[in-house]
Amino acid sequence: MFIVGVTGGSGAGKTALCACLQKLGAAVINADEVYAGLLRRSAPLRRELAERFGTCERRRLSAIVFAEPGELDALNAITAPHTLAAVKRRLHKQKAETVFVEAILLLETELAALCDMRVAVTAPYGARLERAAARDGRGRAEIAQRLKNQKPDSYYAQGCDIVIVNTGSVDALEGEARKLLDEVFVWAQRKRNATG
Repeated sequence: MFIVGVTGGSGAGKTALCACLQKLGAAVINADEVYAGLLRRSAPLRRELAERFGTCERRRLSAIVFAEPGELDALNAITAPHTLAAVKRRLHKQKAETVFVEAILLLETELAALCDMRVAVTAPYGARLERAAARDGRGRAEIAQRLKNQKPDSYYAQGCDIVIVNTGSVDALEGEARKLLDEVFVWAQRKRNATG
């Protein structure tokens, strides 16, 4: 199996790119959706969050952790191992030759080492702010605080093999998805040739 990690900051367009990839037939695992499912069903995760933060409700957790940068690190330290284990289980069940894994915490976790290729999706700050506010139904000031607590685009670009700049045009992003699939095919072929 060839695993491609897709990462980038909030509002950059990771999910939009992965939606384009799915439309073109690619298999995608969204780590944020995995995490959301764990918040609903995983008693161990819910217990750890409740002990540390007094809640396991996503909106309340967000309000707590994005108010203080240290709290975000504490949340990630609890949730990342649970999410990683669940993503690994999904990968083992996959039958596709190539799987894309969308994860904001790709480079900071063991997930990066599982990936044969890492892709960063970046976008201008204003576009990220508008997209995240519209997606989350939150005010611009709250989203700006969140973005301030996240890694800059340069962090993602330096840790990835390919960088896609999302200008906001759906047609352009679909074109980038097609180019990415072509590039993935070449990389996967090289991997197959190298491993015999």
